[in-house]
Amino acid sequence: MPRVYTLRIRASDWGLPYRREVEVLATVTLNNLNDNTPLFEKINCEGTIPRDLGVGEQITTVSAIDADELQLVQYQIEAGNELDLFSLNPNSGVLSLKQSLLDGIGTRVSFQSLRITATDGENFATPLYINLTVAARRKPVHLQCEETGVAKMLAEKLLQANKLHSQGEVEDIFFDSHSVNVHAPQFRSTLPTGIEVKENHPVGSNVIFMNATDLDTGFNGKLVYAISGGNEDSCFIIDMETGMLKILSPLDRETTDKYTLNITVSDLGIPQKAAWRLLDIRVLDANDNPPEFLQESYFVEVSEDRELNSEIIQVEATDKDLGPNGHVTYSILTDTDKFSIDSMTGVVKIVYPLDREVQHVHYLKIEARDQAREEPQLLSTVLLKVSLEDVNDNPPRFIPPNYRVKVREDLPEGTIIMWLEAYDPDLGQSSQVRYSLLDHGEGHFDVDKLSGAVRIVHHLDFEKKQVYNLTMRAKDKGKPVSLSSTCYVEVEVIDVNENLHPPVFSSFVEKGVVKEDVPIGSSILTVSAHDEDTGRDGEIRYSIRDGSGVGVFKIDEETEEERCGGNGMRRRWKIWGT
Repeated sequence: MPRVYTLRIRASDWGLPYRREVEVLATVTLNNLNDNTPLFEKINCEGTIPRDLGVGEQITTVSAIDADELQLVQYQIEAGNELDLFSLNPNSGVLSLKQSLLDGIGTRVSFQSLRITATDGENFATPLYINLTVAARRKPVHLQCEETGVAKMLAEKLLQANKLHSQGEVEDIFFDSHSVNVHAPQFRSTLPTGIEVKENHPVGSNVIFMNATDLDTGFNGKLVYAISGGNEDSCFIIDMETGMLKILSPLDRETTDKYTLNITVSDLGIPQKAAWRLLDIRVLDANDNPPEFLQESYFVEVSEDRELNSEIIQVEATDKDLGPNGHVTYSILTDTDKFSIDSMTGVVKIVYPLDREVQHVHYLKIEARDQAREEPQLLSTVLLKVSLEDVNDNPPRFIPPNYRVKVREDLPEGTIIMWLEAYDPDLGQSSQVRYSLLDHGEGHFDVDKLSGAVRIVHHLDFEKKQVYNLTMRAKDKGKPVSLSSTCYVEVEVIDVNENLHPPVFSSFVEKGVVKEDVPIGSSILTVSAHDEDTGRDGEIRYSIRDGSGVGVFKIDEETEEERCGGNGMRRRWKIWGT
């Protein structure tokens, strides 16, 4: 409010012998200029709010005083409310919750630092910081702040000013900015000695408000902040004016898990005074490292007759993270029923019989995944090649399984009548086949052990035997045990026209008698001959070759044939002419 001063002014001359004087009363009104900034009654507030705090519920009330005519101020949140979770009434200074912390974006918030200022329309107060920690359980809102005593100091200074006014002195001590630098800065007592920061905290985000106070005024009380030690990798930076500690570059717990920062605050007085405080920052783990296999790929050779449930290889992956974030489990991504993997140890086992002849190599894609609970799980994969070693587990197989062949009886000895063929799917000596004849067919046949060629080694005779049943064997050269199989070969001997024997009459001379008056066509004599050959070779035909009766007699076959000895045929002679 305006201050009114009353002055009594005297004027006098230098006249002699008497000096004359005159007096006048003068009134001086001193109007205040708006040259003072609002001051908060409480600063450096810290506390907790429950996560289930209701929307609209009051958290605290901020208050600032303007020394210029004690006019009203307005309040606003300068920083820290980017998520629009809080609301500040600009006139009353009531801070309340605007959005729920139980759902939506509020669920991700565990700590919030609000920077609040007050203004009289021209000047702005030094910001007030309110650090809020979200508590999991339902507890009342609890805040602790530092008292500035501005209201008390203002009252005392006004009282002192009134006294000085009554003494005729016009001097305002309260806002003297040229006083002596008496006091050193002091960090607030509620500052913690150590804090925890998650390594995935974004660059530029606030960490903690390292606020300090100085009881001096003007430049003597103007403070600047700096990190004077412990920030070798330049991961942190502190706002020189406000003391807000922020993250400057990404943190990596796997590289550095703890910092001890030396925070220094200095005033701008003469002589300059300073204070320092050590702050331990423990970097908490975040799931920012996927599991890493110790090898880029894995290879193992396994015998195809390996027993079930036997271990063939162990894959291993490591994760630099901690706790569940670094706990690795394994699984096989490839669709297979022949192999399994222990999810905890990475040991791969055989769970179904293997067969190299069906599939000689198996490619398994193996996954290693961490077990993060609060963050997305990370994974990596690796390829395991399982090559099967051959064992002699397949006997040779004849193609076809049995044979039938027809052979002429007149083929010479050494003639190849057929080729055997057997296939063994094994490898090496286990696939090399040797042939043999278990039944030699009474010594008439043999087989080449390498080529499987079946030969005649003794003359065949249809008249003696028409069919031979041979048993052939194919055997591999596997070690220590060889395998074999057999097949049957039916050899049919085909008769060949040999005509080895001539026809033979039963007697050298045949005699017959006929009367001269017998009718033409009468039977007068029967002759017979026989032939030791069979088939057509043994069939006999009769004819008159020579003699005085040529043209008079004729030999003819009759339907009634009777055999005479062997295959000899009896025939009748008939009169042919007169």
